[in-house]
Amino acid sequence: MRKGFAILLSVMIMLASCAFAEHDAYVSVTEHSVLGKGASYVSWPEVVMADEEAAHRINAQLEEDCQLQAYLSLLAGVGESGAGLVMKYEMLGTPFEHVLSFAVSAKGRMLMGRPSQVWYGMSFDLATGERIAIDDLFTDPDAAIECMEAYIGEQVEPKASDYLENASFAPLPVENFALCENGLLFFYPFGQVSCLSGYAGAVLVPYSVFADQLALQLPEITNEAFAKVLMNAAKAGTLPCIPIHLGQALDEIEEAYRVTIDPGVWLDGIFVEAEDARFAGTAILADTEDGNVTGLFSTGELFPALKQGEVDETEALRLFGQPDRTQTVLPTSTVSSLLPPGKVFVYSLENTDFAISFDDGGRIFGYLIGSYPE
Repeated sequence: MRKGFAILLSVMIMLASCAFAEHDAYVSVTEHSVLGKGASYVSWPEVVMADEEAAHRINAQLEEDCQLQAYLSLLAGVGESGAGLVMKYEMLGTPFEHVLSFAVSAKGRMLMGRPSQVWYGMSFDLATGERIAIDDLFTDPDAAIECMEAYIGEQVEPKASDYLENASFAPLPVENFALCENGLLFFYPFGQVSCLSGYAGAVLVPYSVFADQLALQLPEITNEAFAKVLMNAAKAGTLPCIPIHLGQALDEIEEAYRVTIDPGVWLDGIFVEAEDARFAGTAILADTEDGNVTGLFSTGELFPALKQGEVDETEALRLFGQPDRTQTVLPTSTVSSLLPPGKVFVYSLENTDFAISFDDGGRIFGYLIGSYPE
């Protein structure tokens, strides 16, 4: 590394193990960070695994595709004032044992042009160390892309946030994506889709949209199995596919996932939405006094099962059992700013309430954890 940099190396074991059909492989990720002046830094992952050749291939591609050396050189010239530079990464969970995914963000001083932000999304096949391309994912890539673009046009664009500065969702950025827990996460160039937060936009397309065209084998999950996943997550203070939990500081969530600046009203507090594409259909409830998360709501838009509108009251009772109480939501109810008129099944867990909201047609509208009012 260059002289004058303070180097912070910390080991983060992000994956305990990954199982392969042919052999067992231990995978870990070491985080390397180079500190610049002020709050600037460049952080990047190094993959360590039993197959050293595959690990070397992954690390070389991460370095090349994220232009790591160029950002390190840029960091050397960044002063304490001005835009600065922060480059950091997140490792994304996936339903595939042989896939490792990263989302890398660089914000501030850019390699070319004025200060801005750029995403680098990438997924790797742990068996070979090769980066996964869009053509590797589908039996008919062109048909899959057309299907995903149609989904975005029908489901994403009409709900496009008022907090987007630019929003031109077509064409799909098929060279810049990462597999994640509940779908394909596509990262747009800043000039195509950008947010008022100063970050480029992203869209998550659920696996259910293109499951029939996927070349990879998705784990099957039934309503019964997912109901158990949902209830276990609620007991742990979270909801499936949402990377935050009850009690977490809202400031921490805002820094990581960027929340909307105009909150909605909730009992004894507020609710906000996160800009991160993985939070589609999700609201984060928080108290205004301590600034901590007091609840989570999700329509299940990105769930692999039990999505909004898919399940009626009879099926919910079969899956979750009799609720501890049932409450009516009227148009004038204090919770109607988030939940529609209808009814709510409330299940009292040890540390929180788990509530299922139904619309006035008797179908599931969404799921909520946190203290539900009597």
